[in-house]
Amino acid sequence: RRWYYDEDILRAMKSMYEIANEYLKTDNSSASEVALVCDFKSITYSTYPSGNTSLEYILLTGTAAELSKSGIPFDSIILNDVGNQNLPDYKVYLFANSFYLTERDHLAIDKLKANGKVIIWLYAAGAITEKGISEKAISDLTGIKTKILMEKVKQTAEYATNDSLLVAGLGGKSFPSSSGNIVTDGPL
Repeated sequence: RRWYYDEDILRAMKSMYEIANEYLKTDNSSASEVALVCDFKSITYSTYPSGNTSLEYILLTGTAAELSKSGIPFDSIILNDVGNQNLPDYKVYLFANSFYLTERDHLAIDKLKANGKVIIWLYAAGAITEKGISEKAISDLTGIKTKILMEKVKQTAEYATNDSLLVAGLGGKSFPSSSGNIVTDGPL
């Protein structure tokens, strides 16, 4: 028995094939000006538990999910592709999990900085070097003075609500997020 040997099904398949061929002729290049940069080699330096509460899950999947909800078009790229001439000229680079950076990575990032790109760093950017964990490496890379705590601590984020002095008078509205935390559509 031929499952798809039906005139209506064959017509529909032919129509889909023709539509797909026309689509391939159009410009499908990315309109994104934001690149979410993910690094697979840094994952090996994370000792947090696996699952949807792990550091890597939060930094990679969580960040991508929140960006998707924001309405900002973005592309996900891997760290090794930063500096690749065949990629679009993004305005913003969000480095999700760049714990360990090679010399090549540093050179590519320095070029982004020199070209005036906006760089957003998440947790422990550049903290791991060939010589171990380094506060100075983070500061040199990000320009942010940091202090590394070697003891195990619970990682939390606290959002500023409208009654906070941090955002007083800035006009944001608070509402519950899907995670149950309070977030604001104004400044955080």
